[in-house]
Amino acid sequence: MIDEMKEMWRDGLSTYCRNMWNFIDMSRNFAYTLVIVLRIIAYFQQKREIAINPSTAYIPREDWDDYDPQLIAEGIFAMANIFR
Repeated sequence: MIDEMKEMWRDGLSTYCRNMWNFIDMSRNFAYTLVIVLRIIAYFQQKREIAINPSTAYIPREDWDDYDPQLIAEGIFAMANIFR
């Protein structure tokens, strides 16, 4: 990720974005960053829900909300790994 930022700084944004491989690398790095943010959100959300109702700690994954941040993070992580 740092190497990509150095290359962007050295070559300039317009030159950097003309190379499609750099665009893919930038998208992958953004996806990994988004995964980290979503997992942090999921942690605090789940911690709060368990504090309110301890039985929510044992809900099977099949019954989780479709838009649960943990599930979305796992999907984005899988997508980012395809770009590798």
